Amino acid sequence: DMEARSFPAGDRREFSSKVTLYRSVLADIKKDVSALRSKADRGALFSGPDGVEMTESRSHREWLLSTQDKHAATNETLASALRTVADTEDVAIGITGELARNRETILSAQRKARETTSMTYKARKLVQNMRKRTMMQKLM
Repeated sequence: DMEARSFPAGDRREFSSKVTLYRSVLADIKKDVSALRSKADRGALFSGPDGVEMTESRSHREWLLSTQDKHAATNETLASALRTVADTEDVAIGITGELARNRETILSAQRKARETTSMTYKARKLVQNMRKRTMMQKLM
């Protein structure tokens, strides 16, 4: 810029416009360099010692996330199974109670059947004895 001022007025304009153009190009180049540096720094941050991108780290992260999702699904399956077991246990307790009541009913019916059989046997004996007496009285 200072050197352009030292030229005569006609040449100065031409050189001034070139200087302005060069400054603009230089600013663009500096921006590009800055962007490339930022990109290179980011690449270095995510790359291993040999400059290769750390896809292994990324794959480990994906594997961990996948495993975490599987664990969550497994936990939900286990919770569902526990609810099913609890429901089954409630039904089993109800059935056990009903079976106990049915057992009491059957035992009561058996006891009554034995009593009825016993009374029938006694009644039969009584009727037989009454027949024998009646026959004995007729014969006498």
